[in-house]
Amino acid sequence: MQARFSRPVLTWLDRDPAFRQLARQLDDLVALQRVLHKASGGAPVTVSGLADGTLTVVVPGAAWASRLRQVEPSLVAALAREGVRVQRLKIRPRRQAEAAAPPRAPKKPPPPEALAALAALRAEAGAPALQQALARMLARHGAGSPLRPEAVRR
Repeated sequence: MQARFSRPVLTWLDRDPAFRQLARQLDDLVALQRVLHKASGGAPVTVSGLADGTLTVVVPGAAWASRLRQVEPSLVAALAREGVRVQRLKIRPRRQAEAAAPPRAPKKPPPPEALAALAALRAEAGAPALQQALARMLARHGAGSPLRPEAVRR
């Protein structure tokens, strides 16, 4: 259902002085972005703010940030030729969301010969700590141990 006396939203917002000021600032930033894009030879820049003579620019990554920092003086000069008074650029790489790590493939179990060798080593080991460690490893890999678990735990 539509209200009887509806007005376009932009007309309503245009009457608000705060909105008009915000719209002017946005238009100014978009114009700065066009000038900077042209001056940088088509670099993918996004102007995010202008405060105290510092123009903050966001670029897709660290490589672009490094390239633009190298030519910052010429970019500031190009902006000055267009009538924009900027003393410096603050160039920030855009933060990328970390990609989820690919699922790890399950490890292959140790071959039976290796498990048998570890069992033999455990039987020959004189140190109780080494025997316990080998028993835990064999249990983790599903190899039955000749020693009972209560005999391994002391």
